Amino acid sequence: GGEEFVLVLPDTDAEGAAVFANRLREEIAAQTITSEHGSFSVTLSLGVAEFPRDASKRHELIELADQALYYCKEHGRNRVTKVCDLP
Repeated sequence: GGEEFVLVLPDTDAEGAAVFANRLREEIAAQTITSEHGSFSVTLSLGVAEFPRDASKRHELIELADQALYYCKEHGRNRVTKVCDLP
């Protein structure tokens, strides 16, 4: 299970967004969370879509980013996939 959210990075192309997403993913994965129930870490799978290259309408852009996200989940999780890199 997991939660989904959208980040908007103005004036950032898909490559720059992927670099940002990978840094975020690595920083979060490096953290260990400890509670009375034990320790665990969190991983992120992120899909990246670029406006207006990948889509010009908001709902289409989110749908494409979601497809890239699910590609990540189906191919090992804890990764970043750009829409332009989808097969």
